[in-house]
Amino acid sequence: MIGEVGIDPLDQAFYLPNQVSHFKTNLVLLKNQIQFFVLNNFFQSAFHGCPPMRFLEFCVNYMASSIIPIKDSGKLLRKVKEYLNLGHELKNLVDLLRIFHLPSTMKTTSANVEELISIPNAVQLQEAGVQLLKVSSSDYLLGIKFTKGVLEILMLIGHDYFELIMRNIFVLESYHYPYQSYIGYYDFFLQMLVDTDKDANLLIQNDIIKDWLG
Repeated sequence: MIGEVGIDPLDQAFYLPNQVSHFKTNLVLLKNQIQFFVLNNFFQSAFHGCPPMRFLEFCVNYMASSIIPIKDSGKLLRKVKEYLNLGHELKNLVDLLRIFHLPSTMKTTSANVEELISIPNAVQLQEAGVQLLKVSSSDYLLGIKFTKGVLEILMLIGHDYFELIMRNIFVLESYHYPYQSYIGYYDFFLQMLVDTDKDANLLIQNDIIKDWLG
């Protein structure tokens, strides 16, 4: 994908494994972010106003293929476009990653919500008769559903950049989306659900957690 948009193949910095990893890490750090419209202007200038694809499409394709393990970049692109068509602003690349993880229907919490209700951990839920299942599909990357004693969770893939991405989206939300802090709520949910090694092992046995780290 990088070669398709015209980066000089002689620039070996983009092909050395350690440099690629360093580049990806810095790409998702909130402190390194530049406003999206500025990046878009740079992209247009690099191709004299005639790029081979739109910058948004390029970013979605790259993020889906290199940062998060998602094969259907087209679905993510449609989701981002729908989000923007509602009048939302795309602030930067971390904000783009946040959109990937948003549910199709968003709710806003009231300003006086100060506490989140704690839940039992995974082992305690199973002992109480709750069935833990892996969601086969979801319209967003952090799908969770609880119905009639069945807790369905989309497979949580611990890829190389998962923790880094979640941490930086969490900080972004705290500043720009304090009442739509979906990543923050999800993080709280996971902390309650996975309290011990036994909880983690139970979720691994149920194919809810898959470790792709390293």
